[in-house]
Amino acid sequence: MKESYRWLVLFFLIIFMTGCKEDLIQEESLDPSSYENREEGQKSNQEEDQKEDQEDKELAGEELEDISANTTKEVFQHEETDLEKIQKDTHFGDLDLGQLVMNPGEDIESAITFNLKIPQVYEGLELFVFDQEGKRIDKLMTKPAPLYHYKDTAIKDEYVHTIRIEGLLAGKEYTYVFFDGQAYSSAISYKMPTRDEVNLLVFGDPQGYTLEQYTNFRANYDQAYKQFPKVDMTLIAGDIVDKGDDLLQWGFFHEALGERLYERPVLTAIGNHDVKNGSYLYTSSFEYPENGLEDLKDRNFYIDIPGGRIAVWDTEKPSSFGQQSDWLEKVMSPEDLGFRIILMHRSVYPVSYDEAYVRKLAQVFEELNIDLVISGHDHIYSRTSMKGEQVVSLDQGVTYIVTGSSSGSKFYKNQDDDRYWKQIVYDEDYPVFTTITLNEKGLGLKAYAITDKGVKIVDSLYKIAD
Repeated sequence: MKESYRWLVLFFLIIFMTGCKEDLIQEESLDPSSYENREEGQKSNQEEDQKEDQEDKELAGEELEDISANTTKEVFQHEETDLEKIQKDTHFGDLDLGQLVMNPGEDIESAITFNLKIPQVYEGLELFVFDQEGKRIDKLMTKPAPLYHYKDTAIKDEYVHTIRIEGLLAGKEYTYVFFDGQAYSSAISYKMPTRDEVNLLVFGDPQGYTLEQYTNFRANYDQAYKQFPKVDMTLIAGDIVDKGDDLLQWGFFHEALGERLYERPVLTAIGNHDVKNGSYLYTSSFEYPENGLEDLKDRNFYIDIPGGRIAVWDTEKPSSFGQQSDWLEKVMSPEDLGFRIILMHRSVYPVSYDEAYVRKLAQVFEELNIDLVISGHDHIYSRTSMKGEQVVSLDQGVTYIVTGSSSGSKFYKNQDDDRYWKQIVYDEDYPVFTTITLNEKGLGLKAYAITDKGVKIVDSLYKIAD
């Protein structure tokens, strides 16, 4: 009985299982085209995805076209700067500025001066000043000086034009263009020194009398720039020419130096050869601050630089030494000046010349705590630090630098007599240039000789700021 029951249960279980399987098969086969529908659905989904992708690409393309169109539109809509408009003028660069020099203002961080000699007769030249973006920010008028009347009729009469630009910003670059009413000059650009540091390039006597000698000076100038490209101002310690009243020598100086005289400010001291037969050609070649003795205009003055003050002393009028000493006391009295520097021609402690009346200035410089005296005249590079007529260490007294010859036009002999102040002397017959860097930390100086085998350093020093 039990056995029959088991077989009966098994029979119904098999029937039940068979029915479930048929239901599953029927569910899978309700529509003969179910697989086709599924494939078509999948295909339809893929087409929709592709359509959406294409729409996205088309939209992105339209956006890119819009961006490109806007960019092109912006390029075509770029407004020319004031400077660009002038540079497109057919007469841009046609104005010859003759003998042009850029000089520093009283504060080298904020002011410069242009001085130019031209044969044309102008009531005044316009000067356009542009900022770094090419926007014109000022228009000034030059001040013409009285006409020269030269005895040499082969040389045209000239006008001297001067103009001072003030209120400039430290560390900013400005561009300058002159205009005579019809033609423009080429553009002159100069970046004002920063308040943190200034770099000076120093030369001794060029003292040329031929174009070849000044061409050599230009080559030495270029070599110095290659060695020391970051120059804010150039100093020349006198004797620009061999004969002060020789127009041809001044012409050679400008012809050979060219843009070197107006791409950066030039600071000079008057030398004994510059005053031969009169100093008029010297004083009319430069325009300096009027803060010195009134009767020594452009020969005695001072300028401020980052980290110090430079006073220019006139050694060619000894009768004024007393007045210049009183003036220097006032100029160098402020305590926060930084480094106190003198630029002059004749040397207090030379190794070739020996001028006692100039050496008496040592006491004046010591009393006023002058740090550095830069001079020329000797055509031999030398350095010494002195106090109370004794050689002292660099940090104790006044340091004197004699710059040597910058053109190589002539060299002097180091005298064999016993000069107690001799310390550093370079007496080889090669041109020399000196570099000076001032900042809040100190004053660094290096002197280089330009030899047949290349440029070599002949001296260096570093003075720590107080």
